[in-house]
Amino acid sequence: MKKTYIISFFIFLFLACCAYFGSYYAFHDQQEKEMAEQQEDTLEADANTTNYTSDQTIFVLEKYNASTYELTEEKLTMPAEYVGLTRAQLMDKIKAYEKAPDNEDKDLGFTGFSLVYFSENKIVLRKTYNKGFYDEEYIAKIDDQGKIIICTKESGEIYTDTDIYYNELPSDIQQQIQKGKQMNGLREVYDFLENYSS
Repeated sequence: MKKTYIISFFIFLFLACCAYFGSYYAFHDQQEKEMAEQQEDTLEADANTTNYTSDQTIFVLEKYNASTYELTEEKLTMPAEYVGLTRAQLMDKIKAYEKAPDNEDKDLGFTGFSLVYFSENKIVLRKTYNKGFYDEEYIAKIDDQGKIIICTKESGEIYTDTDIYYNELPSDIQQQIQKGKQMNGLREVYDFLENYSS
């Protein structure tokens, strides 16, 4: 009789374990299937929709002063030229403006334009300013080692040393440096360094 109870107990224990693990694996498989379906739905939605701005999109323009580290923001009417654009198209507009800012921005010391946030409902753009970026004049000179140095025109102080060798520059640039190549503002200095640094 005792043997029967022990055998029954082990059979019951075995069946309970089978039921527990069977339900666990069935639940786990169901969860994985649901997650896979959700991912498919998300990917399909992402593939079929592209975000465009509209005249209802909130437009925020940030202005960052690199000299004082001050950031201000302004909520403005969505410019007509930004309506109906995708993120990539808006980035193209920003890059084009960055290369040729208007005179008002130049006077304020405009140095850059960037996209901070993009959605159909809201975009945030940031203009960065650094007064003096265009104001001061600089001259490229040759140091004792044949390298180019950039000096301020007014005081003659060295603004920066470079690793650009005079004899490695194109001949037209060499001639400009011999005559005292002048650069109006740091933007032109940075453009020069970017173009001729190795």
